[in-house]
Amino acid sequence: MSAPDPRSPLAIPALLITRLGPLTTLRVVAEVLRRQLRGEPFSHLPPAATPRERQSRAQAAPVILLYRALRALSAPAPLALVGDALELGAVAFLHKSLGPIRQAALAAMSEPERERWVAERAARFPNAEPVFHAVTASEVRFTVHACRFVALTHAAHHPELAPLFCRGDARYFGSVEPGVVLDRPHTLASGGPDCPFTLRFADPHNALANEKTSQHVEPAKSP
Repeated sequence: MSAPDPRSPLAIPALLITRLGPLTTLRVVAEVLRRQLRGEPFSHLPPAATPRERQSRAQAAPVILLYRALRALSAPAPLALVGDALELGAVAFLHKSLGPIRQAALAAMSEPERERWVAERAARFPNAEPVFHAVTASEVRFTVHACRFVALTHAAHHPELAPLFCRGDARYFGSVEPGVVLDRPHTLASGGPDCPFTLRFADPHNALANEKTSQHVEPAKSP
């Protein structure tokens, strides 16, 4: 069976059904809803103080609840399955939030226009507030010094989930978005001091070859 298209809204349900079967998937969904009605996973925390914190909790909560549900039902390899599901969800979110990234379009912008274009897209990611170092027609460099997903997974007593939130970036750039390559030598989630991002436009010949195969994305690999 071919891997689900990560940009499809049915990608995660298809993954769960493929790995667990329809009946167990229904049990997992019911368990997630049950835990959600109980106020998990952040009921022990003070109310979110800002809209960005509230949005970050809304994004992180389903991941944590899915992990808890899979473990409660003794599903096989729950961490690996959550990682694959989160990767699919992150790719879909990136595709929707960033839109096409084309070097010619950025090159045609003035410097203030490029900075505004990048800032508008950065604002769509509530979990982090990047510090930008370069926004040019060939690359975008920025550093994230704090990530709410890392803080929330630790607050929920599941720090093992934190690195999974980084996987979508690595898969999206150079694969689903074939013309852009991500260089990120370390992450906060893996114990690094920060998350330094460099997004560069790929070699146009390699990008074209990747774009022809981007409709057939390889199955997600377990961490």
